Amino acid sequence: MNDKHLYNENSIESLDPLQFTRLRPGVYAGDTTYATQLLVEIISNAVDEYRLGHGNRIDVTIIGSEVSVRDYGQGFIPNSFREDDKTILEAAFSVLNTSGKYREDGTYEGTSLGSFGIGSKITTFLSHWLRVKTMRDGEWEEIYFKEGVFQNRTSGAGGVSGTLVEWQPSEEFFTHTEVESNKIHNLFKTIVCLCPGLTIHLEENGKIYDYVSTRGLHDLVDAAVGAKELIDSRFDMNYVEGKNKMDMVLTYTSNYSSTIIPYVNTGLTENGPHITQVKTIITREFNKFFKEKKWLKKLLLLENLINSLKKRNG
Repeated sequence: MNDKHLYNENSIESLDPLQFTRLRPGVYAGDTTYATQLLVEIISNAVDEYRLGHGNRIDVTIIGSEVSVRDYGQGFIPNSFREDDKTILEAAFSVLNTSGKYREDGTYEGTSLGSFGIGSKITTFLSHWLRVKTMRDGEWEEIYFKEGVFQNRTSGAGGVSGTLVEWQPSEEFFTHTEVESNKIHNLFKTIVCLCPGLTIHLEENGKIYDYVSTRGLHDLVDAAVGAKELIDSRFDMNYVEGKNKMDMVLTYTSNYSSTIIPYVNTGLTENGPHITQVKTIITREFNKFFKEKKWLKKLLLLENLINSLKKRNG
């Protein structure tokens, strides 16, 4: 056997999260043709702030491959150090499995836009540089990373609450370091419909776009059905029980088959028990409705027959 195929003391390696992510970026970024996922991960955190009731505007700026996202949420607690000598802000952007979305007390619901569970850390790890500034309770903290490695921290007083994240993706990991413009525009249109009242202000290479929705899911339905809708009165449900919430809009179109477009925490889903249950309930209730209509039709025919006989017999 060739010796080079034999294990030795140097064969098994342990990589830290930064090394592993930069070695295998596709594990967490999925498609690395464009650097779109880095923006998706950051925008999901900003959307979470709105869903918690903190701020109703998100500013996104794209200049070439450089991107920034500014939310007006509550911000991270600035200048608060952990036992490992990292601040909460630094850990949130550099330490895996660090998040405010694990707690069962409902502090964060978690927006399902980031698909791979690493969150903002992937933006840190796969960028030439990343800068984060957070403002809260009259204080601010700013941290800076270079090639995924923490460089420095500054702090001070003042600032409007929220968080600003700026970064430049590295061409080492992406074929194109720009974001996919069409994908981002479609994403923002969807987000504001799922979060009515939220405004996403986008400045993209000198062009300005404002995304906002006042009719929520109905705006998504309008875009999906177009002129195929056959009825004016839609079924509109807003259900809340504790932490569980469900919004649904149903309408009837000229299509020959049903179409279900489901979102979970603003993330589009393709399958799962929630889809199966909705299909089952709709099918059951329609069958029940038309079965009752069938018996009603028979009763009406019988009533008409009886009335005809009464008239004939005087």
